[in-house]
Order: sequence, then structure tokens, then C-alpha cells
Amino acid sequence: MKKIFLFLCLSGLLGSATGQTPSSAANSEPSPELSTEVKLASEITAEEIERHLRVLASDAFEGRETGTPGNLRAAEYIADHFKALHLIPPTQEGTSYFQTVAFTRTGWDTTGISINGMPFKHLRDFLAFATESPLETKLDNSEVVFAGYGIDDEQYSDYKTLDVKGKSVLIYQGEPFD
Repeated sequence: MKKIFLFLCLSGLLGSATGQTPSSAANSEPSPELSTEVKLASEITAEEIERHLRVLASDAFEGRETGTPGNLRAAEYIADHFKALHLIPPTQEGTSYFQTVAFTRTGWDTTGISINGMPFKHLRDFLAFATESPLETKLDNSEVVFAGYGIDDEQYSDYKTLDVKGKSVLIYQGEPFD
């Protein structure tokens, strides 16, 4: 995610560089018939690119991980640069360089499950998806029954010999293909 964000930021800063003229023409003044993009691209220097990269990669931005203060500082830095360039904000209202995106952060230390007081570790003993699970689910049933893949078909049933009434049923995700 961090690499994608950095790539998108640099693309925004350098997006017009693809229209740049060959290096032999880079030192000459752009002719009036050249497109605005080519004229602007000729103003980009390696020093300017390096300056932005050094700022964004500095310790002040704490690695720019999504949802962290360093990420927010990097976004503000880029937005401030866009403002300085007088770029039109891309939002529908045209007033902001930011787009609201739903985001859920889940860490190994924040997701857990325990059965009869025995804790299990997320990503080692089980896997949960925060967007598909309520934040806090409690099962007060006294018994958990394992039912394979939970298949119940005329030709095959994981439930055939199980009594699941009033119990929690634990099944594998997906289906067997072999």
C-alpha cells in the first residue's frame, strides 16, 4: 500500500514528464507551438524531483504508512505543492485535493478470540476480516461443533451425523475441489 501511495504521489507530481522532449532539446527554450504539457515538463529538474523524494522519504514522515500521522503529513505536503502549482482540485466540489475513503485498520494485537478463557492469536490460529465481522462478537454457547465445509447436499452432507441445534457451528471457508 505504501509503495502504491508513493507511486501515485510521484505520478501526480511528475505526471506531465512523459511528454518531455528528448534530452538534446531539453536545454533549449520550448517553441510556442509546443503543448502546455511539454512546456511544463521542460521545467522539471532532477534536483526538484530529488528534493521532493528526500522530503517524502525523510524520518519526519515516519514511513508514510496508511492511517498514520506520517501519512497525513505526506498528503498535506503533496496537497500544498499542488496548491503552489495552482492545480485545480480533482474533487467534485473542486475545493479539496483529498478524497474520503473508508478505511479500517486491523492489527495482530487488536484482534483476538478466546474460547473458555483460552486465547487464540489472529493470523496464526484463526483469520478474521474486520469489514465482514462485527467489532465485538460474543458466543455464549457451551459447545462448538465442527462441520467440515458445511456442505449439505443430497449426495453428501457434513451435518448427517451432527447435532447442531443450539450450538455454534465451525466450518472451513470455501469448498473442497479435490
